[in-house]
Amino acid sequence: MTREILEACDERRKLKMTKFQDENSKVKYQKANAKVKKEIRTAKDNFLREKCQQMQQAFENNNSKKVFDTIKEIHRKAAIKTPAIEAANGLLLTDENRTQEPWTEYVKHLYNHPIQTDDSVLRELEAGGPGIVEDEELEILRSEVVGTVTSLKSGKAPGVDNIPTEMLKEEEAADMLHKLCNLIWRTGEWPKQWTQSLIVPLPKKKAI
Repeated sequence: MTREILEACDERRKLKMTKFQDENSKVKYQKANAKVKKEIRTAKDNFLREKCQQMQQAFENNNSKKVFDTIKEIHRKAAIKTPAIEAANGLLLTDENRTQEPWTEYVKHLYNHPIQTDDSVLRELEAGGPGIVEDEELEILRSEVVGTVTSLKSGKAPGVDNIPTEMLKEEEAADMLHKLCNLIWRTGEWPKQWTQSLIVPLPKKKAI
């Protein structure tokens, strides 16, 4: 809401009280009403132009999150959000304190699944069987990195590092990832950003 719109609305409000006195008063009110609508259209056009410029700048900076946030700001209507999640027993929880418990259990179950291993392979490694090469002598191949990155789906939202998949598929990025993966392999230390996940809950239609 701009200052021009507020001033035009005040003027229209004054003229509305006298618009039925004579034809001249009616014309003045109609002009004031048209001015209010014009100011609103102008403000809306300026708002959309500013948002388009912000999206263009975000595209140039490869900030896809900013682009999607701006689109949502323009098109999505404001609504009161109520945190809700369906518990394991089928009960829909809306209390903010109680909704944290099912999420904790879900993440624990998701990342703490049992791992099945072949004990014979482990015993062969410990015994140093034929064809076994020490870990220190091995390196991650560039082709392995490129193959893994190529298999990633494009057009997905980036993670906490704000790096989209399309950037990782570039030739220069493959070289850097190859060096980084081998550095992690040798040192056993992971980048902090690689240990973080961003979980965005999407409600089902029946829960809305």
